[in-house]
This record gives sequence, structure tokens and C-alpha cells, in this order.
Amino acid sequence: MNQTQSDNIFYEIAIDAYLFNRYKASSVLCNLKNAQI
Repeated sequence: MNQTQSDNIFYEIAIDAYLFNRYKASSVLCNLKNAQI
């Protein structure tokens, strides 16, 4: 595997992790808001 391919895989993993964490955080915030009502 050359450097470009490994860099692309790293970025894909980083983006997936970022999106997953943002989704998880937003769902937690929604649950907190619903729990307060």
C-alpha cells in the first residue's frame, strides 16, 4: 500500500469517527431535552 492510499483510509476513519461522535452527541442532547420535559 502506498502513502496516498493509507492517508485516504486514515481520513475516512477520522471522518467516520467525527460524524459518529457528532451523531451520538446530538442524540444524547435530544434525550436530555426530552427527559427534562
